[in-house]
Amino acid sequence: MSKKKLFFSSTAEMTCLFRAKSFGETRQHFKGDDFIAVMICYALNSFLSLMHKSFLLNDEMFNASVPPGAYEYILGRTNFLDNIFMTLPADCKQVFILGAGFDSRCCRFQQQLRHCQVYEVDHPDMQQQKRAIFKKIDIDFPANVHFIAIDFSRQRINEILTQLAIPRGEKCFFVLEGLTYYLEAEQVEAIFTAISRHGGPGSQVFFDYVDTAAIAGENSQYGLQECVTAVRKLGEAWTFGIEADKAAQFLAPFHFDIIEQLTSREMEEQYFTDEHHNRLAKTMSSLTLVRAQRV
Repeated sequence: MSKKKLFFSSTAEMTCLFRAKSFGETRQHFKGDDFIAVMICYALNSFLSLMHKSFLLNDEMFNASVPPGAYEYILGRTNFLDNIFMTLPADCKQVFILGAGFDSRCCRFQQQLRHCQVYEVDHPDMQQQKRAIFKKIDIDFPANVHFIAIDFSRQRINEILTQLAIPRGEKCFFVLEGLTYYLEAEQVEAIFTAISRHGGPGSQVFFDYVDTAAIAGENSQYGLQECVTAVRKLGEAWTFGIEADKAAQFLAPFHFDIIEQLTSREMEEQYFTDEHHNRLAKTMSSLTLVRAQRV
């Protein structure tokens, strides 16, 4: 009998590899703090990881192997979300990291999360591989971290949140980092309906999205089509987008208001501009980071 092939997200692996490269950066605006990503990458042994490990490739080879601006986008997004975790309100009691992949924030920010219950929600195969790698690199998950297995293409998160019996009105933080564009529209709607239903007033959500024009192949701005092609070749094609500047309208039916957002261009200004106002890098275009709050 043939052995069942485990589901594995190559894009989650690439995100981890980018964070590992960032940790070893000597350039101030590119330097990251995710030391656990480095340890994870040493434990990865896929062909993709062997080809792209930042400690095996020089910058010229690395830059030639990834879509233009993709590395910078991941670094900007990581900084944006890390800052939210560093300043998470004390009255936030539940944190849900959807499509967690190789995310390490439950460990890196365990001091800030000590008063929360943290739930990593991801495909069971990915969770199995992640937990095996963390065991291999001898990192224990904090006691308040819980793993919830879900296949977003077949299951609804509302059922899972209902089973958790979150106290009514409790503030939650939901993280959808690098997730929405790999789902179908009805799956994204189901997620936002669920978090609106179960998160009390003041609950927050972070997500990023791509312009629908990119999904339709109508946008050829910096790095975008190269990335669209690359993820499609990895078997993880982008399927969902939101029209540019329409995130507020998208969120309105779910009773969330935007409190902070950054376009690709604004990410360049915030994260890759020096004290002399020189632009140090370009990020992949037509992507937006959003932080919104339940009203």
